[in-house]
Amino acid sequence: MNQGKKVRAERIREQIVSIFTAWGMDAELVRTAAEVMVETDLMGVDSHGVSMLMDYDEARRRGKLNLKAKPKVVREGPVTALVDADAGLGHPAAVMGMKLALAKARTMQVGVVTVFNSHHFGAAGYYAAMASKAGMLGMVTSATRTIGVVPTRARVPVLGTNRSPSPRRRSATRRSCSTWRPRPRRTTRSRSTA
Repeated sequence: MNQGKKVRAERIREQIVSIFTAWGMDAELVRTAAEVMVETDLMGVDSHGVSMLMDYDEARRRGKLNLKAKPKVVREGPVTALVDADAGLGHPAAVMGMKLALAKARTMQVGVVTVFNSHHFGAAGYYAAMASKAGMLGMVTSATRTIGVVPTRARVPVLGTNRSPSPRRRSATRRSCSTWRPRPRRTTRSRSTA
């Protein structure tokens, strides 16, 4: 089986930054999105990292992606907040949302932040891992474009196939990404996220 070409993570990061910068995105949002995408590949979720660039380019070409997006908090309480992603990539808004949730949890013991009006945000596990690294428990969910799961005793599909992420430690020695080649999905076993 062809494993694809291995490329240093830093090189991939530089290429993503170069592409997003050429598209006219804000430098800080570019840095955040590139970081999430590369780290997602390094976590082994190749389907939601750098391989998504083609989908983002398609959305950009169709005028569906706001390249000048500035995520902002539009409503806030002591333990909750609502972030408007301004129709941009979801990575910067999701990082902003998780950081805000963590800050609220440090003071109030819980933080619940929702993000709306965003595009794809990569692998939800990246954001759950942010909470884990901060010594907290994080739960991340997302809507989906594809409704394909029929609930028990129902007749029509109403659910997506998004999994609930659980943070895992990755090897500190893995510093390369498989580029443009998602890993095959397992079909014979299910994995517990507990």
